[in-house]
Amino acid sequence: RGSEEWFRALRTARVIITNDCLPIWWAKRPGQRVLQTWHGTPLKHIGRSHIEETPWAYAVGALRGREESSEWDGLVSPNPFFSSIAAREFFYDGPILEIGYPRNDRLVRADDAERSELRSRFGLRADARVLLYAPTFRETGAGGQVSAMQELLDLDRLASELGEEWTIILRGHNYNRRASAKDASRARILDLTEHHDINDLLIVSDTLVTDYSSVMFDYLCTGKPVFNYVPDLEDYTASRGMYMTVGECAVGPLLHEQDALLGLGQGGFEPGDPVADGEGDGVSGAVYGLDGE
Repeated sequence: RGSEEWFRALRTARVIITNDCLPIWWAKRPGQRVLQTWHGTPLKHIGRSHIEETPWAYAVGALRGREESSEWDGLVSPNPFFSSIAAREFFYDGPILEIGYPRNDRLVRADDAERSELRSRFGLRADARVLLYAPTFRETGAGGQVSAMQELLDLDRLASELGEEWTIILRGHNYNRRASAKDASRARILDLTEHHDINDLLIVSDTLVTDYSSVMFDYLCTGKPVFNYVPDLEDYTASRGMYMTVGECAVGPLLHEQDALLGLGQGGFEPGDPVADGEGDGVSGAVYGLDGE
């Protein structure tokens, strides 16, 4: 992104497939087609609902939203819930293709050979158990799509208490990556925030610890356990609107203290029914109904 080849491709490509907003300076050329796939099933407000939370910025945000979505020839939806909010949130009146995320097909199809190759690429032992910690960014201190990583989970303590068989992969949000290029890797903690494809990390890991991130929904395609570590639940929900409570969509138990997470880790993070283990059932059919093939 940002290279000469990237600029040339945006200008000359017949078809552009993107999972985020295109640059504000970009204009669609005659004959070009744009397919928008977005980048996750949202728990947090996006689009119209998000900009409505800051009324002073609504006019500019709404104008930009309409300009952006008017360039789209189609919008891919991963599930019925996303389809139900997409037109309003994106100021969009084009076709919505509820076909699941093509990128998640890879999560469904991943096999032992691919996992083994990825472990070798990342320097992980073949017999290591891998925990992926992938939190979203925090609104506090964020600005211009940049947000410093907040260390709500003591990874050094977690690595120590889980024991030698476990390796932790840290994957920060893209906003965290923009805030700092520092590699936070250390003993049995591998910082892969800069890695370009999170699907590699979803495949190589044995369990996921996240918070309010849409990655929880993608991870269900792997059939592996997901845990929501939310020590700042009250503060977070006060700072960012949501479509549902975390409890309603949690795919595992809500963990408010690190000791609770450690207790599960000592039990091996054994998976249960990923949807039934959560508190919510009213949204599960709509959110979990179609995320991959």
